[in-house]
Parts: sequence; structure tokens; C-alpha cells
Amino acid sequence: MMPVVGMLLTGPTGEDFGTLKPPPAEMLEERFGRLPGWRRREPGYEPPWRRGWVTALVAALLAIAVVVSLFFILPLAFWTTDHPWEELEGVTYLSVRATRACVVQADRSVACWQWRKQVEGLSRPVRGEFLAHSVSWGGGYGCGVKADGSIACWSNGPDAAMPPPGKFTSVSVGSTHACGVTDESVVVCWGDDSDGQATPPRGRFPSVAAGVDHTCAVGEDGTVACWGKDAMSGEPTATPPTGNFLSISAGLDFACGIRDDRSVACWGANTYGQASPPEGQFTSISAGWELACGVRVDHTVACWGANGTGGASPPEGQFISVSAARSAACGIKTDGTVVCWGNVGNPLIRSFRGVSVGALG
Repeated sequence: MMPVVGMLLTGPTGEDFGTLKPPPAEMLEERFGRLPGWRRREPGYEPPWRRGWVTALVAALLAIAVVVSLFFILPLAFWTTDHPWEELEGVTYLSVRATRACVVQADRSVACWQWRKQVEGLSRPVRGEFLAHSVSWGGGYGCGVKADGSIACWSNGPDAAMPPPGKFTSVSVGSTHACGVTDESVVVCWGDDSDGQATPPRGRFPSVAAGVDHTCAVGEDGTVACWGKDAMSGEPTATPPTGNFLSISAGLDFACGIRDDRSVACWGANTYGQASPPEGQFTSISAGWELACGVRVDHTVACWGANGTGGASPPEGQFISVSAARSAACGIKTDGTVVCWGNVGNPLIRSFRGVSVGALG
């Protein structure tokens, strides 16, 4: 048995307090030699389990603060802030994209707002009177048909493609291209044509919808024609179904249209159910990135597709038109006010909106 080694504590006068104190390591090493597994602790020695604990604790606290800020404080601040669309009245048309939206108001002026690091107020990027149901915002720029039939385009930067001259009845902006319908029902496109999205077929088309890298239009006979490529796979855009349609909307890699019996048909990618519309009759349709929305004949809104952030869960109320984005949507209520839901305006999310063609009577 190893002898017990210790030192008795004594006071200044030499009295014994009877407390056993381990002797210094140097004394034990001199008396018994270095024991197996025994390591002399140098001044300032700190056990391995305590090394870096301060740094680890600070890092953990910072991580918790970041998570709380991103998922609680910022969204709460956003949803408790007055939004630009809440001050709009008499809105007749609406087009929404990832970080920007534009509307036509009762006085036929165009108003827009955007959200990047924070929601910004209303702006009027272009002057003049516009047709009540013709404004479109796409990948970096917007366009609208003015009262004289000409097209005006505007941009956040130098991305706005110059529209062709002539008189038009509608316009639709995609990602890097745009198309308009002339007063003779001829489709004219401009901008990027790398995938054939700006090369329309011959014929007469009363309405057109520009998606990301593809375009669709409704012909005078009610049939649908599409051209360009699928934005995700790079394959030619999906062939539309047969039958007669009243309106159409093109999104990321799918499209939806309202048939002459007012039922909805969609085609193309269906990863999130965005090409699987509900039954019923509709008056307005909008295909976004991963979801689509439509206004039913009873003026309620139905959405389908990706719903991870509530974009496919519209509020109750009476609407006249709707515009779908990637994970959000906005609608015009029957009183001319605007309501948005999902991630519209949330600075944490970025999204693209497929262009929507206007409401039907």
C-alpha cells in the first residue's frame, strides 16, 4: 500500500490546525520519483475540458442571437410595419415580382414599391396614363401600355429593354424578355431570345404571357401556342393541352389557362403541385414560380403548389384579380385595395413572379 503523504497546515505561530494539505509536486517527485501518468502542472495550466470554453460559449450565444433575429425579430418587425400596398385605393391591375410590385390605379397612373433590405414606400417610376389592365413587372424591369397605345418600360437599373414602336393592347414581361399584343392582335417580342422565347409564331393572338424562358399566347380560335424552353431543364417548353382558352399565365417552368368553360388547366413542371389546379370555375389566373393562384367566380381566391411559407394559403375576402410570385401572392379586392400573403416583402426571401394576364369579366 502506498503511504499517505501530506503536510499539516500550521498558523503563523506554529500551531497545528490538523488539516492535511497535499505537498508540492516537486517534493513528491523528489521523494517517490515520477509516478505513472503523473504530469507536473506548469503555472497557468488549464485542464483540456476547460480550454476554449469561453470562446465556445460566446459562439453559442452569437448563434442563438442570429437565429432569434432571423426567424423571430425581423419577421415580426416586417409584419408589424405599415406596408406600401395598404395605402393604395382604386387599384385596377397588379403585377408582383420577387422584390417589386406595380399597380395601375383608378387615375390610370402606375405606382410601384419594392423590398430589399427593407420595405420601401410607393414610387411612381413613369409618368402618364396607362390602360386599366396592362402593367407587368418581370426580371429587373417593368412595362405598361399607355393610353395612346404605346409601351413604356422602366427599370431599377440599365436592364430595361427598349420596346418597339406601334400601338398595343397588352404587354407581358418575363425574365429577360417581353412580349406585347398589337392593336391588330399580332404578338411582338423583344429582349433575350437565346431560347427562342422572343420569337413568336405567326398568327393572331388576343393575349400573351411571358414566363422565364418561354412564352404562351391564346389564339383567335382559342387554342394555346407556346414557344421557348423550360427554365429548369432547358428542354423545349411543354406542349399545351388542346381545347379553347379564354386567358393564360406563364410561370417558371409551367403555365395555366382558363378554358372556355372557366375551368383551369395547367401543364409543365408539377414538382410542388403547381400544375394540379382545383376544380371549379375561375375568372382570373396567375402562374408564379412554384405556385399558382386564381380568382373563382364567387370572387374568392384559391392557390395551389408550394406552401411552405403560406403563399398558397390566401386570406378570405372578395377579389377581382390575383398575382402569384415564388412563395407569395397579392390580390386586388373588390373595393380596389391590395392584400398580400406569404413571403411578399419578407427581406429573408427572394422570389420571381411569372407574369399574369388580366381578369376576365
